[in-house]
Amino acid sequence: PHTDDWLNENPGVSRADPLLGPLDDNGGFTPTMAIQESSPAIDGGNGTDCPQYDQRGEPREATCDVGAFERLD
Repeated sequence: PHTDDWLNENPGVSRADPLLGPLDDNGGFTPTMAIQESSPAIDGGNGTDCPQYDQRGEPREATCDVGAFERLD
């Protein structure tokens, strides 16, 4: 676990609940945790280092979501 000092030294790290669903079959070859509608992970990626596809093989949007799952609306 990270300490408060570590979080203070890394301002991009959030303590917010990521609002993820349970580990489930959301398509693809491995289980994933779906990002819920009001998750702070939505569009939280920096846009320049986003993989082209999420863990399921779904395409990423221009500003990707944080994590292995891209929420597609």
